Amino acid sequence: MTDLEKYEQLFDENPMEGSSPLRLIIESNDVATLHSYIKKYPERVFIREAMAYYNPLFVATADDRLDVLRVLLDLADSNGVQLQLDGPWDTSLLDVACEGAQLHTVKFFALLSVAYSLRSDLCYSPDPSTGGRKIWLQDEIARSEEILCMLLDRGASVRDAVRSYKFPDVEQDEKPMSLTATALGRAVSRASYKLASRLIAEGADVHARQYGWGGHPVTAVREVTALHVASGYWNVQGIKALLDNCGEVKPADMVSMRDTAGRIPLHWAAENICFDDYYLTDDEIASQICDTLELLIQRIRKRSTSKTKMVQLPYSLL
Repeated sequence: MTDLEKYEQLFDENPMEGSSPLRLIIESNDVATLHSYIKKYPERVFIREAMAYYNPLFVATADDRLDVLRVLLDLADSNGVQLQLDGPWDTSLLDVACEGAQLHTVKFFALLSVAYSLRSDLCYSPDPSTGGRKIWLQDEIARSEEILCMLLDRGASVRDAVRSYKFPDVEQDEKPMSLTATALGRAVSRASYKLASRLIAEGADVHARQYGWGGHPVTAVREVTALHVASGYWNVQGIKALLDNCGEVKPADMVSMRDTAGRIPLHWAAENICFDDYYLTDDEIASQICDTLELLIQRIRKRSTSKTKMVQLPYSLL
């Protein structure tokens, strides 16, 4: 039995939605068997109707499988296959590598001089069922920061990273809705003080309104600020960076900005808006929550004093 036949048998014995012998080969970074697959099934490598998630280039990039990725890129180039993945965000392979914090793959693309823009979504897809999730989490965050800094060093534009997503309104199909995502808003959930400050210094609008965090865009809350996101994830260092680099808007006014649901950043912090998808180790959570609430409440009190009126605090949510 050849290696290719072994992969085909493995898939037949345990077929899963979205999987295939090709995907198993890519995930194993098996170059020799990939060549055999291409020779036997040349028409099955790049299927135009396939969703971006099933695209072999997507799989190799997302899983940091550089050896098979090089083979697929050469094949795509010789067959005139576009490297831009279909989807509402016009996703590039660099975007996919950044999303997964795949440092080696990002560096590979950078060497190919394709690091032309800064992806606004440098996050991973958390899997709460993973036993060692908290162990590798900090390494994941560190790699994300290194990727961001590397792209900035290479001249990536923070302003160019602002992205709009348009789709018909759920209630009024004729009226399109436009949602915006920014680099700062996507990174501030776990960005360090230094990184958040640098993004702002590089041109990120600290007060930009965008769609909410998590879930499908259709159900997302709009008019969310970076401070809402940082507060929802109890990122104390990110909050401090935003408040220290607030520009002409006073910090006391920042903490009172509301999303379309009427919530201020303190509500996001108190409601645990991120549910279980936070970026903290278990022994950090309690102190980070307390520090987050204290920071926000102090700013609200300063605002209430300056305005000579009390602002109702959501103590019922604490």
